[in-house]
Amino acid sequence: MAATDELTSEWVSMAILVILGVVQFVAGFGLRRLRSWARLPTIILSGIGLLSIPIGTLINAYTLVKVLGK
Repeated sequence: MAATDELTSEWVSMAILVILGVVQFVAGFGLRRLRSWARLPTIILSGIGLLSIPIGTLINAYTLVKVLGK
């Protein structure tokens, strides 16, 4: 039973990471094309990225400044 639970949690983790990767790719593609819809996923993903201390915080804070600035 424990092996099945562990395997299930691995698949769930993998699915979450794949979904995040796809969203990041789409947001990056939209940003490169200067699409306005790409701002929202970028803000959300950068907000999540602020939790990766210390380098991720700096990079994502800079990203938020650039996306949210004039």
